Formats: sequence, structure tokens, C-alpha cells
Amino acid sequence: MEYGMIGIFWTNFILGFSVAAVIGPVNLTTMRRGLDGFWRGFLCMMGSVCAETIFLTLAVSGIILFFNDPAIMRWLWLSGGLAILYLAIKSWQERAPANLSESAVVGNPFIAGFLVDLLNPFCVVWWATVAGSFILSDLKDHSVWVVYGDSFGIVAGIAACLFILLCLAVWAKKHITEKIISKALKLSSVALLGFAIWFFHHFYLSWYV
Repeated sequence: MEYGMIGIFWTNFILGFSVAAVIGPVNLTTMRRGLDGFWRGFLCMMGSVCAETIFLTLAVSGIILFFNDPAIMRWLWLSGGLAILYLAIKSWQERAPANLSESAVVGNPFIAGFLVDLLNPFCVVWWATVAGSFILSDLKDHSVWVVYGDSFGIVAGIAACLFILLCLAVWAKKHITEKIISKALKLSSVALLGFAIWFFHHFYLSWYV
């Protein structure tokens, strides 16, 4: 039984790692902060991990299923889009520091990572469907605390993937020029703007579809 539970943890770890590897607002924000220093990127990553832990708690308790309500999802699309739009504008306004060892980002990176993850409707849908189905099936055979421990493998997998992406961003910062970093910042803001528009599009569709 112990071996089986360990196997479930690592299965969940791979699941979390895989979903975090897909390019989206969360990993883009983590890498963006990583260009301004390891600790800023690490705090941003930890903000995302805290948000994922909240989703995990809601999924184990079954509360996450209520977020599938169309009215709730509609406002998640709007609030998530606004949060990402704000980050896109701030990223566009920033420039690479003259001294690449100094940080150029103002604001709290932990809060940025936390809000981008928490207000991301795709995170809500994923936890309520894919991850939720794994957790609910596990609850049939095990206690809540055992399932919570096993399911934390999902959060651990997400954290591991974000940490690898963060390290890649920090490594890149040390081996590229200020000009390339400035272009990377602009590219990051354009990508975030694209996600914001996508969120607003879904918000618009939620009223008419």
C-alpha cells in the first residue's frame, strides 16, 4: 500500500510538471521576474505555488467544483484578464538595468505570481476537471489527509517546472547583453498582452454563448 501511495504521488508530480511546462501567464511571469534576479523570480514562483496550494485544498474539499458555474467563470475571465493586462503594461514600461546584476522591477513579485495564478481561469478549470477527477477517485479509497499528501505531488511538480524555468531565465540573464534583455522584456509584455486579450475574448463570449 505504501508503494502504491508513493506511486500516486509521483504520478501526480509528473501531471503537475507537464501542465506547468505549457507556456502561459504563470510561467511567463516567473521567467520575466527571473530576468531581474533569482530571488525576485523565486518569490514570484512561491506566490504561484501558494495559489496552487489553495486550489489543491479547494479541490480536495470539493469546493472547487462550484467554480465551474458560468457566472463565476465569467468574472474570473475578466479579473484574470485585467491582472495580466496590468503586468503586460508594467513589463512594457520597464527597461533592462544598466547594471545587469541590479533589479529593474518594482512591486512585490510574490503578489504578482500569486494573483496571476489565482485569477487564471484555466487554473480553475484544470483543478476542477483534470486534477479534480484524479483527487475525487482517490478519495473513494483513502482518507482526506492521505489524498491531500498524495495530491500535493501536483503542486510539487508545478513548483519543480517553474524552478527550472526560473533557473533558465537567470542563466540567460548572465550570458546575454542588455539589448537582448530589453527585447526579451518587450516580447514578454506582448505575450502577456495576447493572453489578456484571450481572457477578454472568453469574457465577451460568456455573455453571448
